[in-house]
Amino acid sequence: MTSGTILAIDLGKYKSVACVYRAGREPSFQTLASNPEALLRLCQRHRPDVVVIEACLLAGWVHDLCVGAGFACEVANTASESWKFKHSKRKTDKDDALRLAQLEALGQLPAVCVPDPQTHQWRQLIALRQKLVGQRVRVQNRVRALLVSRGLPQPLGHRAWTEQGLAELEGYARPLAQCGPRSPGAGCWLWRSRSTATCWG
Repeated sequence: MTSGTILAIDLGKYKSVACVYRAGREPSFQTLASNPEALLRLCQRHRPDVVVIEACLLAGWVHDLCVGAGFACEVANTASESWKFKHSKRKTDKDDALRLAQLEALGQLPAVCVPDPQTHQWRQLIALRQKLVGQRVRVQNRVRALLVSRGLPQPLGHRAWTEQGLAELEGYARPLAQCGPRSPGAGCWLWRSRSTATCWG
């Protein structure tokens, strides 16, 4: 529960709506550009006890910006039951910002944990590596399937992707001119070598 100044921001891709909420006072609203400079100026002008935002695509850098400037920042879990607008007849950016502030003031904000920038970057790097490994495996499986479908021998295991194994694979390739009138969509698989396009098929 926060009894001081709450700055709740409904983040948008280009424009955001901020609600300055203080107990016993009428909340005030402001529209601002969704960029670091505008958000930092807003925080420095109101000096809130806590900044509250929704979990969204922009939440990561906004959270890091606030924490780096010395402001506490809470990120709301919008999938939580307490966030759902079951009985609300309207839903605007101002309503979202005000609801964020009210839930924080009541101590009922369903917050999520946001990792520090270094941890977040490590997770992104690991996720990217896993994606690239998956793409490599799919390409390797495709090459093996082509060899099997043509009755061609193939190196086994990891040896298929060593320098010697790749040289054997290169030996199966033929110049594109020898492939006849078939198109790649008709079962002719193009192999881009260092200099010319060759074909397996």
